[in-house]
Amino acid sequence: MTKPSIDVLVGVHNASRFLRETLDALASQTYPNYRVLISDDCSTDTSFDIARDYARHHSHFLVTRQMTNLGWMSNLNSLLEQASADYTCFVSHDDLVDPEYLSCLAHALYQDPQSVLAYADMVDFYPDGLERPRSAPFLASKNRMERVASLLSSREFWWAAYRGIVRRNIAQALPLKPNWAGQYKGDQTWLLSIAMEGSFAHVNRPLYKKRIHPGSVSNLWHYHAWNDLMILLAMLGIVYRSRCQIAEKARSTGIVLGILWNFFQSSCRRRQH
Repeated sequence: MTKPSIDVLVGVHNASRFLRETLDALASQTYPNYRVLISDDCSTDTSFDIARDYARHHSHFLVTRQMTNLGWMSNLNSLLEQASADYTCFVSHDDLVDPEYLSCLAHALYQDPQSVLAYADMVDFYPDGLERPRSAPFLASKNRMERVASLLSSREFWWAAYRGIVRRNIAQALPLKPNWAGQYKGDQTWLLSIAMEGSFAHVNRPLYKKRIHPGSVSNLWHYHAWNDLMILLAMLGIVYRSRCQIAEKARSTGIVLGILWNFFQSSCRRRQH
């Protein structure tokens, strides 16, 4: 039986320091039926040349170059439009994946028709060699409101699921979108939209390694209370625009109000000191 096809989407911008390692890891996958789609977003270093070299030596690697700088979100959406496989996933241009990454996640998703996404445990690794394992098994709940509550409350390591594979038709119907805080935490709002569509399958193995360094996209975001408030309200809007029941929308509102109340109390205590 032919295994489901997978399109791996790699958005690239000025990543020449790390890109070869990332593409080597993708070229070493044990899974037999996948492509790697790469889009260079007007890099000013040698990233495009590196990607083009891999495409020359690996027939399942395809590379395009943007004529204008799109930003990380629109660049990934351009790749998502090109995808035609059964499943798809985003792999950052500076991260690493285990050789069994695609095989394990594709098997988990295929075995669970109710799930729309499969993800694994991950490891954050730092320039000094430090590694920190990350796991988010709570997102694999079959209860939609439990998944939504975990994302609304920004429960730790929710971002592990963003490194999973998703059914392509679901992903294309829900492209990445800016929110009220711009592109800040756009992966979190996207993941919430996916979580509204079905359950997540969890693989209890560290198959994805996220490189932590000053130039990574998330480290360039402006982390402050106003942006987090905008994210919270944007996610509540996603829930209200969904097809979920009134009771679920009411519970989501209660979660948000609870977070806002805790934030207000914390602000008051800081002012008193």
